[in-house]
Amino acid sequence: MSETVILACPQCGAKNRVPTTKFNNEPNCGSCHQSLSVGEPSELNNKSLSKFISNNEPLVIIDFWAMCSVLNIYTS
Repeated sequence: MSETVILACPQCGAKNRVPTTKFNNEPNCGSCHQSLSVGEPSELNNKSLSKFISNNEPLVIIDFWAMCSVLNIYTS
């Protein structure tokens, strides 16, 4: 039997049990049928961030960034 992990859908937040052997087949969410984007970045907002983190079983890496107008002035 293959190992499974719980992945949160970045679109609707639903929990999905996905066999690790299916990661290369681009699995879809069982609720909204959108791609789970395994191994790719997901854009989250304040509302979806905590739900996404609490619903994912494997490690979640977060990169926070923001466009800063001051930095854009100095780098242009």
